Amino acid sequence: MSDSIKEKFCSVLFTTGLILCFSLGLLRYANAGWKDEWEQTPKAAQHEGKLTFYSSSAYEQRFQYFQKKYPRIRVSSWPGLGSQNGARIMAERRAGKQLADLWINGIVTANRVLHRARIVDPIAPALILPEVLDQSRWWQGKHHYSDVEKKYIFVFQGNVHGGENAYNTRLIDPKQFDSYWDFLEPKWKGKILAFDPKQVSTVAHSLRFFYNNPKLGPKFVDRFLGQADLVYSRDNRQMVDWFRVGEFPLAFFIGGVEEAAQKSLPIRDFEPTSFKEGAFVGPT
Repeated sequence: MSDSIKEKFCSVLFTTGLILCFSLGLLRYANAGWKDEWEQTPKAAQHEGKLTFYSSSAYEQRFQYFQKKYPRIRVSSWPGLGSQNGARIMAERRAGKQLADLWINGIVTANRVLHRARIVDPIAPALILPEVLDQSRWWQGKHHYSDVEKKYIFVFQGNVHGGENAYNTRLIDPKQFDSYWDFLEPKWKGKILAFDPKQVSTVAHSLRFFYNNPKLGPKFVDRFLGQADLVYSRDNRQMVDWFRVGEFPLAFFIGGVEEAAQKSLPIRDFEPTSFKEGAFVGPT
């Protein structure tokens, strides 16, 4: 698909997630006449090719909706963790391939990998819709970005987070936990599955929350990582699979639980607000 069409689709898909636009030579579109630009974009795209998205698995349904609405535009999506998609994109670039059009995923890999490699373009020049451009409609009356320049990595939503922890409903009564310290009880030693904190992922947000929380702090982090005998994985899908069959009753830093629960699998996220140490609001 040509650069002019790709860049406009950054705005078409703006409502679906945190978006990075990759090297598209973006231009500022005048607000006057935006309707013509908006209407002509999908028409032109139908004749010019496909769009390739890299995102978390939570956005797969969004892609399906987009494909259904625009059946003549070929949509190629790569759902996965930010660390996995970031590695894929960088490998493609090293091979001289520029396949990614849009990124809708977490901010850690976006900052530490993609932005650091200088392979993303500013978001603002690609925006078209007046309700998106009108910053007074956004929280705190402004657009939010996570990069230092405040122009490349757009944060479109904030969710309440805790430790990104979950439980197997056949093995655990969540009411027995009202503090993160409860997970350090001897009976849970060796029974907690966790995504490897050495990987670039949302683990960083949870650990930062633990470390900076005055009711938890470095002492909790040291004991949790050093004494709980956590079983680590670098494959989130593998974690969900192990977790759902009951190999582990508890899991931390895990994604895809909500989607699995919707498929009637016996796993659920803990409510972050159920722990007395509180929670935090973080991007995506």
